[in-house]
Amino acid sequence: MNPLTIRVREDTKESLESEASEYGVSVSEYVRELIEKGREYDDLQDRLESREARIDELEDQLAKRSQVEEKVDTLAKRVEDRNEPEPPWPIRWYEYFRRDGSD
Repeated sequence: MNPLTIRVREDTKESLESEASEYGVSVSEYVRELIEKGREYDDLQDRLESREARIDELEDQLAKRSQVEEKVDTLAKRVEDRNEPEPPWPIRWYEYFRRDGSD
């Protein structure tokens, strides 16, 4: 590995040393682990954003599907209503004149 020198505030250095000793590793090892976790976090954040966008897309598709299903249900009801048999002509004739006289 290549060495890398960075400057940090005193309190940050003390915090890193304390945390490294808690885990029983050197400060260098602990900082390497923190850097790796940071990279993993960035990758996970990108994946999360991608999946959130996909969820939004699927929710839009679901909403459109629901609208289409409602239209299909309405159309099926209309077709069903039209397929009711008409009464025989004498009854239609009677109802026509009955309506005409009631106005």
